[in-house]
Amino acid sequence: MSFAKDDKTLDDIKNVLASFFAQKAEEEMDKLWDTGEWNQEKNENLLHEHLRTPYRQ
Repeated sequence: MSFAKDDKTLDDIKNVLASFFAQKAEEEMDKLWDTGEWNQEKNENLLHEHLRTPYRQ
């Protein structure tokens, strides 16, 4: 981001990009809910999922 001349401008750009992609993710999740591909049960299962990579011994 060479055109960002100060930290404030760079922070503003980062915030706009983060908001844009967060909105896109929310729209896609809404589509999944609307089509029934995602539901509360899947949310609950994900909450209890162990996603850490096991350490090698």
